[in-house]
Amino acid sequence: MEAAQSDSLVGTLLAGRYEIDRQLGDGAMGVVYRARHTKMGRPFAVKVLRQRLLSNPKVVRRFEREAELAGRLHHPNVVSVVDLGVEAGHHYMVMDFAPGDSLAALLPEAPMDAARVIALARQLCDGLQHAHDLGLVHRDFKPENVIVGVDERGVETARIVDFGVAILREAADSDRLTTAGMVVGTPHYMAPEQALGKDLDHRCDLFALGIILYELLTGKLPFDGDGVDIARANLSHATPPMGTRVPTVTVDPLLEALVRKLLEKNRDKRPASARETRELLDLIEHHRFAAARLLGVDLPEPAYEPIPELELPADAAEPVPVAVPELATAPVPRASRRRIAAISITAIALLAAAITTAELAHRPAAAVPVPAAQVATLEMPALPPTETSAHDDLSSPSPAHPAITAPARPMSPVGPGPATPELAAPSANDVALLYGSVGRELKDLERRAGEDATIDLW
Repeated sequence: MEAAQSDSLVGTLLAGRYEIDRQLGDGAMGVVYRARHTKMGRPFAVKVLRQRLLSNPKVVRRFEREAELAGRLHHPNVVSVVDLGVEAGHHYMVMDFAPGDSLAALLPEAPMDAARVIALARQLCDGLQHAHDLGLVHRDFKPENVIVGVDERGVETARIVDFGVAILREAADSDRLTTAGMVVGTPHYMAPEQALGKDLDHRCDLFALGIILYELLTGKLPFDGDGVDIARANLSHATPPMGTRVPTVTVDPLLEALVRKLLEKNRDKRPASARETRELLDLIEHHRFAAARLLGVDLPEPAYEPIPELELPADAAEPVPVAVPELATAPVPRASRRRIAAISITAIALLAAAITTAELAHRPAAAVPVPAAQVATLEMPALPPTETSAHDDLSSPSPAHPAITAPARPMSPVGPGPATPELAAPSANDVALLYGSVGRELKDLERRAGEDATIDLW
């Protein structure tokens, strides 16, 4: 292997199977390269521990621990370790290759729109939750440790990398590989309890997520200054409103409320988990009033504009007369439309009652013979007079008063006296004709006066 003692391994063959073609990045502990597997032909990311750190057994052990912990992770939003070894004095780990740019490289595009931030935040929550479920806390969660790839459809995929300072949330784990009270992490994204050197749990990663989201939504960190100044401000100062920090941006109040909840100084007031944070993101996108209640945000009620009354143009053609005179004028006032609708519903209800009565009358009953002479003397009951029929001759059929005939079958009289003849029940065809007539009237009115004139009637 070439250049065994050099930090630059570009152009070398590592472990006999990883051809290193270029450097991807470097950090305090090691350098990351892209390499192609000679047999599989697929790319991998190879992280090599810096030579100057090999003399520190604790650093070497921490590097190996990172590989062990990351090897447990198998999730679409986390970069997993697939190999680990030592070659010619180089301690290395091989990870899945995640094409794309770091989230830090995308920060110049901030402020980002809410939909993009929510899509990225969901994936980060899923990746964090997977690690937390395995008892793993990242402790150095920041934009530099997120790779964002874009597929052929333009969909972004975020993947978390670098668990180099991760710890296990296990009470029995006494080997933390850190000195008591030692502060590890990046000050800009450090939770207050982390800056104070206290025991940590998964909620320190949620605080870091809040800082990342604040930065994506505004283009700035909550506070200015160097690492120490920002860590001190995160510890003691209230998080400034986004509109105050960057007056030129307008942020969804629900997203801002979620970010402020993630940035609570007291970790007990933060969301209980990354999963709960993701659920809040889902509510913000799909059920905003439910999210507002959970986040304590007062959302204004949606405004509904009244539908304006339709006015026909002055040169509109004269309406064509129809069978129902009161429907022939347009526009029809809303009160009149409601009255017409009520009359139509009442008429249909009466038809339904008549059909039901006829069906009951047709049920089988004990046959009672009626003498032919009695049948011949049956008379139709008198119809009540109306304004339009007071002088009409009901003895002969007419279009306005069709003939009503009694069925020629025996009747069952109720009580003493002559039996009362039954009226013919309206057929399905009669009902269909009525519906068709009403429908034609409504369509004609809609053609002349517009949909607004018939919306209530339909």
